[in-house]
Amino acid sequence: MKVEFELEEVRSMLDVVVDALLEEKFGKRDTAAIRRWRSEGMVSTSSAMQGLVDKVNDDLLREHQSAERSRIQKPDWV
Repeated sequence: MKVEFELEEVRSMLDVVVDALLEEKFGKRDTAAIRRWRSEGMVSTSSAMQGLVDKVNDDLLREHQSAERSRIQKPDWV
C-alpha cells in the first residue's frame, strides 16, 4: 500500500505547525519574519513547498518500510 500526501494536505500541516509556533513569545521582528516566510516562501507554486511535500512523502515511506521490516523480524509471541 502506498500513501502520499498531496500539496494541500502538507500545506495544512505546515499551517498548523506555524500557527502554533506563532503563539510562542517571539519578538515582533521574528514573528513578522515567520509570517513573511510562510506567505512569500511557502506558496503552493514554490520549489520550497514542493521540496517539503517530497520530504514529507519520503519520510512517510521510509517509516512505513521500517515498520514493515520490524514487524517481519519480531515473532508474534515476543
